[in-house]
Amino acid sequence: MSTAFRFMNCPYIHSKCILNYSRSMLFKKKLLDTTLDMKDNEIKAHRLILAYKCNYIHQFLEKTWKEILSISSDMVFRDAVISVDVSCEKEIVDLIINYLYTGTIIITESNACKLYQCCKIFELNSLEKLTISNIINFIDDQNALEYLGRDISDNVNNAALGYLCNNFQRITSTKEFLECSLTTLEKLIDEDDIKTRKEIDIFESVVRWLEFSVDTRKIYSNQVFSHIRFCLMSTDELIQAYDIGKIFFDDKSNLDFLVEAAW
Repeated sequence: MSTAFRFMNCPYIHSKCILNYSRSMLFKKKLLDTTLDMKDNEIKAHRLILAYKCNYIHQFLEKTWKEILSISSDMVFRDAVISVDVSCEKEIVDLIINYLYTGTIIITESNACKLYQCCKIFELNSLEKLTISNIINFIDDQNALEYLGRDISDNVNNAALGYLCNNFQRITSTKEFLECSLTTLEKLIDEDDIKTRKEIDIFESVVRWLEFSVDTRKIYSNQVFSHIRFCLMSTDELIQAYDIGKIFFDDKSNLDFLVEAAW
């Protein structure tokens, strides 16, 4: 009776060897079977590596193979060409390709948002989540308003809003606050959880924002004042508010906020 021996290589070592081999083939530009077409550039890689994590590429290749097989099985081994959204920069796609082959990536404040957008396009969910958590860690006084105003993700927007509410008085004294958009300002001052001593402080910040470019912003004064809770101000604070924003209260609709709160 013959004896059979079962040999089992360490799964970690085995998978690492496969990844190292794929990486060396990429470096040597050998056995590349997929082209990412980026309008003015193209990147070649191995379809198996790309499809492993990227749902978009996986679904594209699966659909393409089914279409090809319906015509001829000999065509399966032809290179696949995948068009990449024009919003994806080659530098960012290179980062993603390197991540797929190595499992490592350097996420910085300057590339994080672009990387997130590309991850959404490629449906690279694991890296998308990692990028979001890094963006949240990057939030500070200089960029919190920018992140609040950008269409990134609800998690980032909420984190930015929370940071701004907790540091309201410091943030509103910065140049970034004075230069923020009307939409961003409204998102911030409409929040209930602003950590500030009094409503008059929020009003004073709003007036500073309006006065920073008064010729173009004065028309928005009524819209912005509608977010101020004048009813929370004392009589003395209402008088103070009138003095602070006097140039805007020549508009009766703005003055009505003070009159109604006084009653």
